[in-house]
Amino acid sequence: LITAIRRLKMNKGTGPNCSGPVSVLHVLNTLEMGGAEQVVLNLARHLDRDAFQMQVCGLGPEGPLAEEFRRLGVRAHAMQRRPGIDLRMGLRLARLVRRERIGVVHTHNAAPWLYGALAAKLAGARLVHTEHSNLFPHQQRLAPVERWLARMSDVIIADSEKVKRQLVEGQGVPASRVRVVVNGVDTRRFAAHPASPEARQAMHVNGGLVIGTVGRLVPVKDHRRTLLEAFRRVAAARPESYLVLVGDGPLRGELVGLAGSLGIGERVRFLGERQDIPAILPAFDLFALVQRQLLGLAGT
Repeated sequence: LITAIRRLKMNKGTGPNCSGPVSVLHVLNTLEMGGAEQVVLNLARHLDRDAFQMQVCGLGPEGPLAEEFRRLGVRAHAMQRRPGIDLRMGLRLARLVRRERIGVVHTHNAAPWLYGALAAKLAGARLVHTEHSNLFPHQQRLAPVERWLARMSDVIIADSEKVKRQLVEGQGVPASRVRVVVNGVDTRRFAAHPASPEARQAMHVNGGLVIGTVGRLVPVKDHRRTLLEAFRRVAAARPESYLVLVGDGPLRGELVGLAGSLGIGERVRFLGERQDIPAILPAFDLFALVQRQLLGLAGT
């Protein structure tokens, strides 16, 4: 990712010949807890400050990650986007880009790509986009928009070969504009936490097989249709098993009710949003990750 941005030869200002570190504004949907947000937070932790000057922007209201970024010395902006299509957002972002002398606007996922592309065009900045997943069936109307945005982008980062394949083969984005950069993981954060009985006790898990997952409680994570139903079958064969869900979101109440109706309510633990994931993971015997299948990628 850093190499891709370096190749843009953009520095502190908005012109290609300015001296100093590359000034990059990462534009996200929110500054709440989420996968794309964590990717950008990890970038902030490990960024070469001599080469890059980083800021972040959430389209929505200020979330808890804003303070995390600020503790790392990264300026965080909350744009307070209005519901639906906010026609002023591109202009407001462009003013921010000009004021902060941003050289590279780096967007993450669909809505930030749209508004960030308009802002970059208006402010004379370069545009980098990271696609963290592909369009879902109900989003296919956005495919022509993303092809148009691709033409405005200097570099498109796909976080896996599968995402690149769908961009190129499914959406018609030119392959020459797409680079694969997998998400980095700081393995040192996780290697330092051996399994401990205290972690299981904190989950109210007493022996047995512990299956865990970490993620927002939202439809794309497919807890309803796949994970809880799969665990119902596991619990029937292994009654001593537990399922631990780490994360929060709008489906929490529904998932609690569904676990009860499936007869597994006593075996499912909802831990909510946590900041101590490296200490929790060693308490799992198995880690489960399910995601709703994307259109055009069946069987992959």
